[in-house]
Amino acid sequence: MLITITLLVVSCTETINGCRIEPETICPNIDLPEADLNRASLNSADLSGANLTRANVSEANLSGADLSNANLANANLQDSNLRGTYFRNANLHGANLRKVSLSRADLGEADLSGANLTLVINLDEANLNGAQYDSQTRWPRLSGRDASGATRAKLF
Repeated sequence: MLITITLLVVSCTETINGCRIEPETICPNIDLPEADLNRASLNSADLSGANLTRANVSEANLSGADLSNANLANANLQDSNLRGTYFRNANLHGANLRKVSLSRADLGEADLSGANLTLVINLDEANLNGAQYDSQTRWPRLSGRDASGATRAKLF
């Protein structure tokens, strides 16, 4: 006797403060301080102007998302995919950006004061023009394959 088991994968989306947490969601200026967005799939989302202070956005997919003018002060973005993410004029003061990929990300005019960028996976073609930083900002050590990407990044 042959028994076939079929598993149906149901896409579960959560709604927080009126915003559906899913790819391509449109939630500009949403207020999500201290939200738990661990492993959220928000690729290509519009979160411009969002308040994500102290939010846990670790291991999330934010590739291609618009976080321009967003407040991510002290947010945890560790291990997230930030490829092509638009952070122009964003507040990333004190944010944890360890082990993220910033390939083609736009951090122009962003506040990186006190941010932790150690172990960044990729800065290839990232834009950091006009980004603000201070002595507390922790940068990745550039050696080997990391250095080649950084040389193509638009740095300050």
